[in-house]
Amino acid sequence: MICPACKSQLSPLQTPAAELDYCVNCKGVWFDDRELKKFDNPQESVPSVVDIPATNTKANYTDGARKCPRCEDGVLCSRSIDIHDTVEVDQCLSCSGIWLDGGEIAAVRGLYPSEEARVKVEDAWLAEKLAETKMAIAVNIDEEVEQIEKNRRTLSFRVMKALANLFNNTAFD
Repeated sequence: MICPACKSQLSPLQTPAAELDYCVNCKGVWFDDRELKKFDNPQESVPSVVDIPATNTKANYTDGARKCPRCEDGVLCSRSIDIHDTVEVDQCLSCSGIWLDGGEIAAVRGLYPSEEARVKVEDAWLAEKLAETKMAIAVNIDEEVEQIEKNRRTLSFRVMKALANLFNNTAFD
């Protein structure tokens, strides 16, 4: 497989949890679909060769979209991996594999101290978004009911005016 970042040949990296694909040149790592979950929090073992300090450098996309090292025609799409958009990764649109540039595994692992902490933060965020959605729906329903009542009054007036005109009554003019 070819590194999507620097175009070097990826090397297999054996771990107890999964076989990863590693770039010796740029220190990036390829995780097949759902493999990152086995390494994403500090309690899980990560090979020292990929557990390097996180950097603040943004990935270089001057050569265009990155190609998936697993799929022939797959394209990697940059996406946030956490609810606060702190860490972005490259994910294949076809196979769902994830590419992490050198040091990004440390950034991913630094997001939450444990799986339980991640779940707690995500649950709180989801509860907040649900409350916001319910409020928006309630406001929208109130506005719709108000508009329906306004339309009903307008229609009632027009019906009464039409009836008056029908019976030659000018009281509504």
